[in-house]
Amino acid sequence: IRLSLVGSEMCIRDRDSRPYTGKYDCHDNPIKVRVVSLELNPWLKKFFDGTENVEQITSITPGKEYAVVAYEVFGDVADVAVIDDIGEEQWYMSGFFEES
Repeated sequence: IRLSLVGSEMCIRDRDSRPYTGKYDCHDNPIKVRVVSLELNPWLKKFFDGTENVEQITSITPGKEYAVVAYEVFGDVADVAVIDDIGEEQWYMSGFFEES
């Protein structure tokens, strides 16, 4: 996913010494992403299927496309802000999404 590439483009030796690379706004040019397939990523199912003692995600829909309006990179991982199903900006880990 393009969002995570920003972090992984850093030198390996720099990743540990400076893991935070920044917060980026892309409201003017949103990035289109889709929530990943839960069948292909079974470790994510528990966030959507009512698993007890797991915080449930109810404002995004598996398989649906969303617009990333901001992202924050921590080394080689990122959190992304998307406009959710009720029109609000919500932050999620980038592992929930793939480029569409």
